Amino acid sequence: MRIPKLLLAIVFVCAAHAQSTKIAKIEEIFRLTNLEQMQKQMVEQVAASMPAQLSAMGVPAEAQADVSEMAAEMTKLVFGRMSWETMKPLYVKAYDETFTEDEISGMVLFYESPAGKAVTEKTPALMAKVIALSQTRMVEVMPEMQKRAKELADKQKGKQQ
Repeated sequence: MRIPKLLLAIVFVCAAHAQSTKIAKIEEIFRLTNLEQMQKQMVEQVAASMPAQLSAMGVPAEAQADVSEMAAEMTKLVFGRMSWETMKPLYVKAYDETFTEDEISGMVLFYESPAGKAVTEKTPALMAKVIALSQTRMVEVMPEMQKRAKELADKQKGKQQ
């Protein structure tokens, strides 16, 4: 009876070690890809865009002070809820659930390579370009979206009458 308990204990210790090794590799990917820095920049961009988004809602001039105050509160909320400290465990969980340990090991090797380093280095510039292109496309689509929203509002008014 002692041998099965010992075997069970060994299996448990090995599984725990394998999991901690996988987590360590995931954290190495984060380091190699500068994920913490990229995540902070993303949160800053979201926070910086909030005042403009609120202003674009067509708020009257007399309510601008309230809008500015609300933007400041929302920015504080975003920074609090989206900080690296609060998001890192979620990233670890997502990587852990999505990739096998072999895949994570391969990712570490890739990000340590010259090509991987180039991807890490150039991703922020690539994302800035993609965002700019997306924003340009949204400007092009906006009149059609506004037209359809007006049509829907008019249709709803007709149903209420």
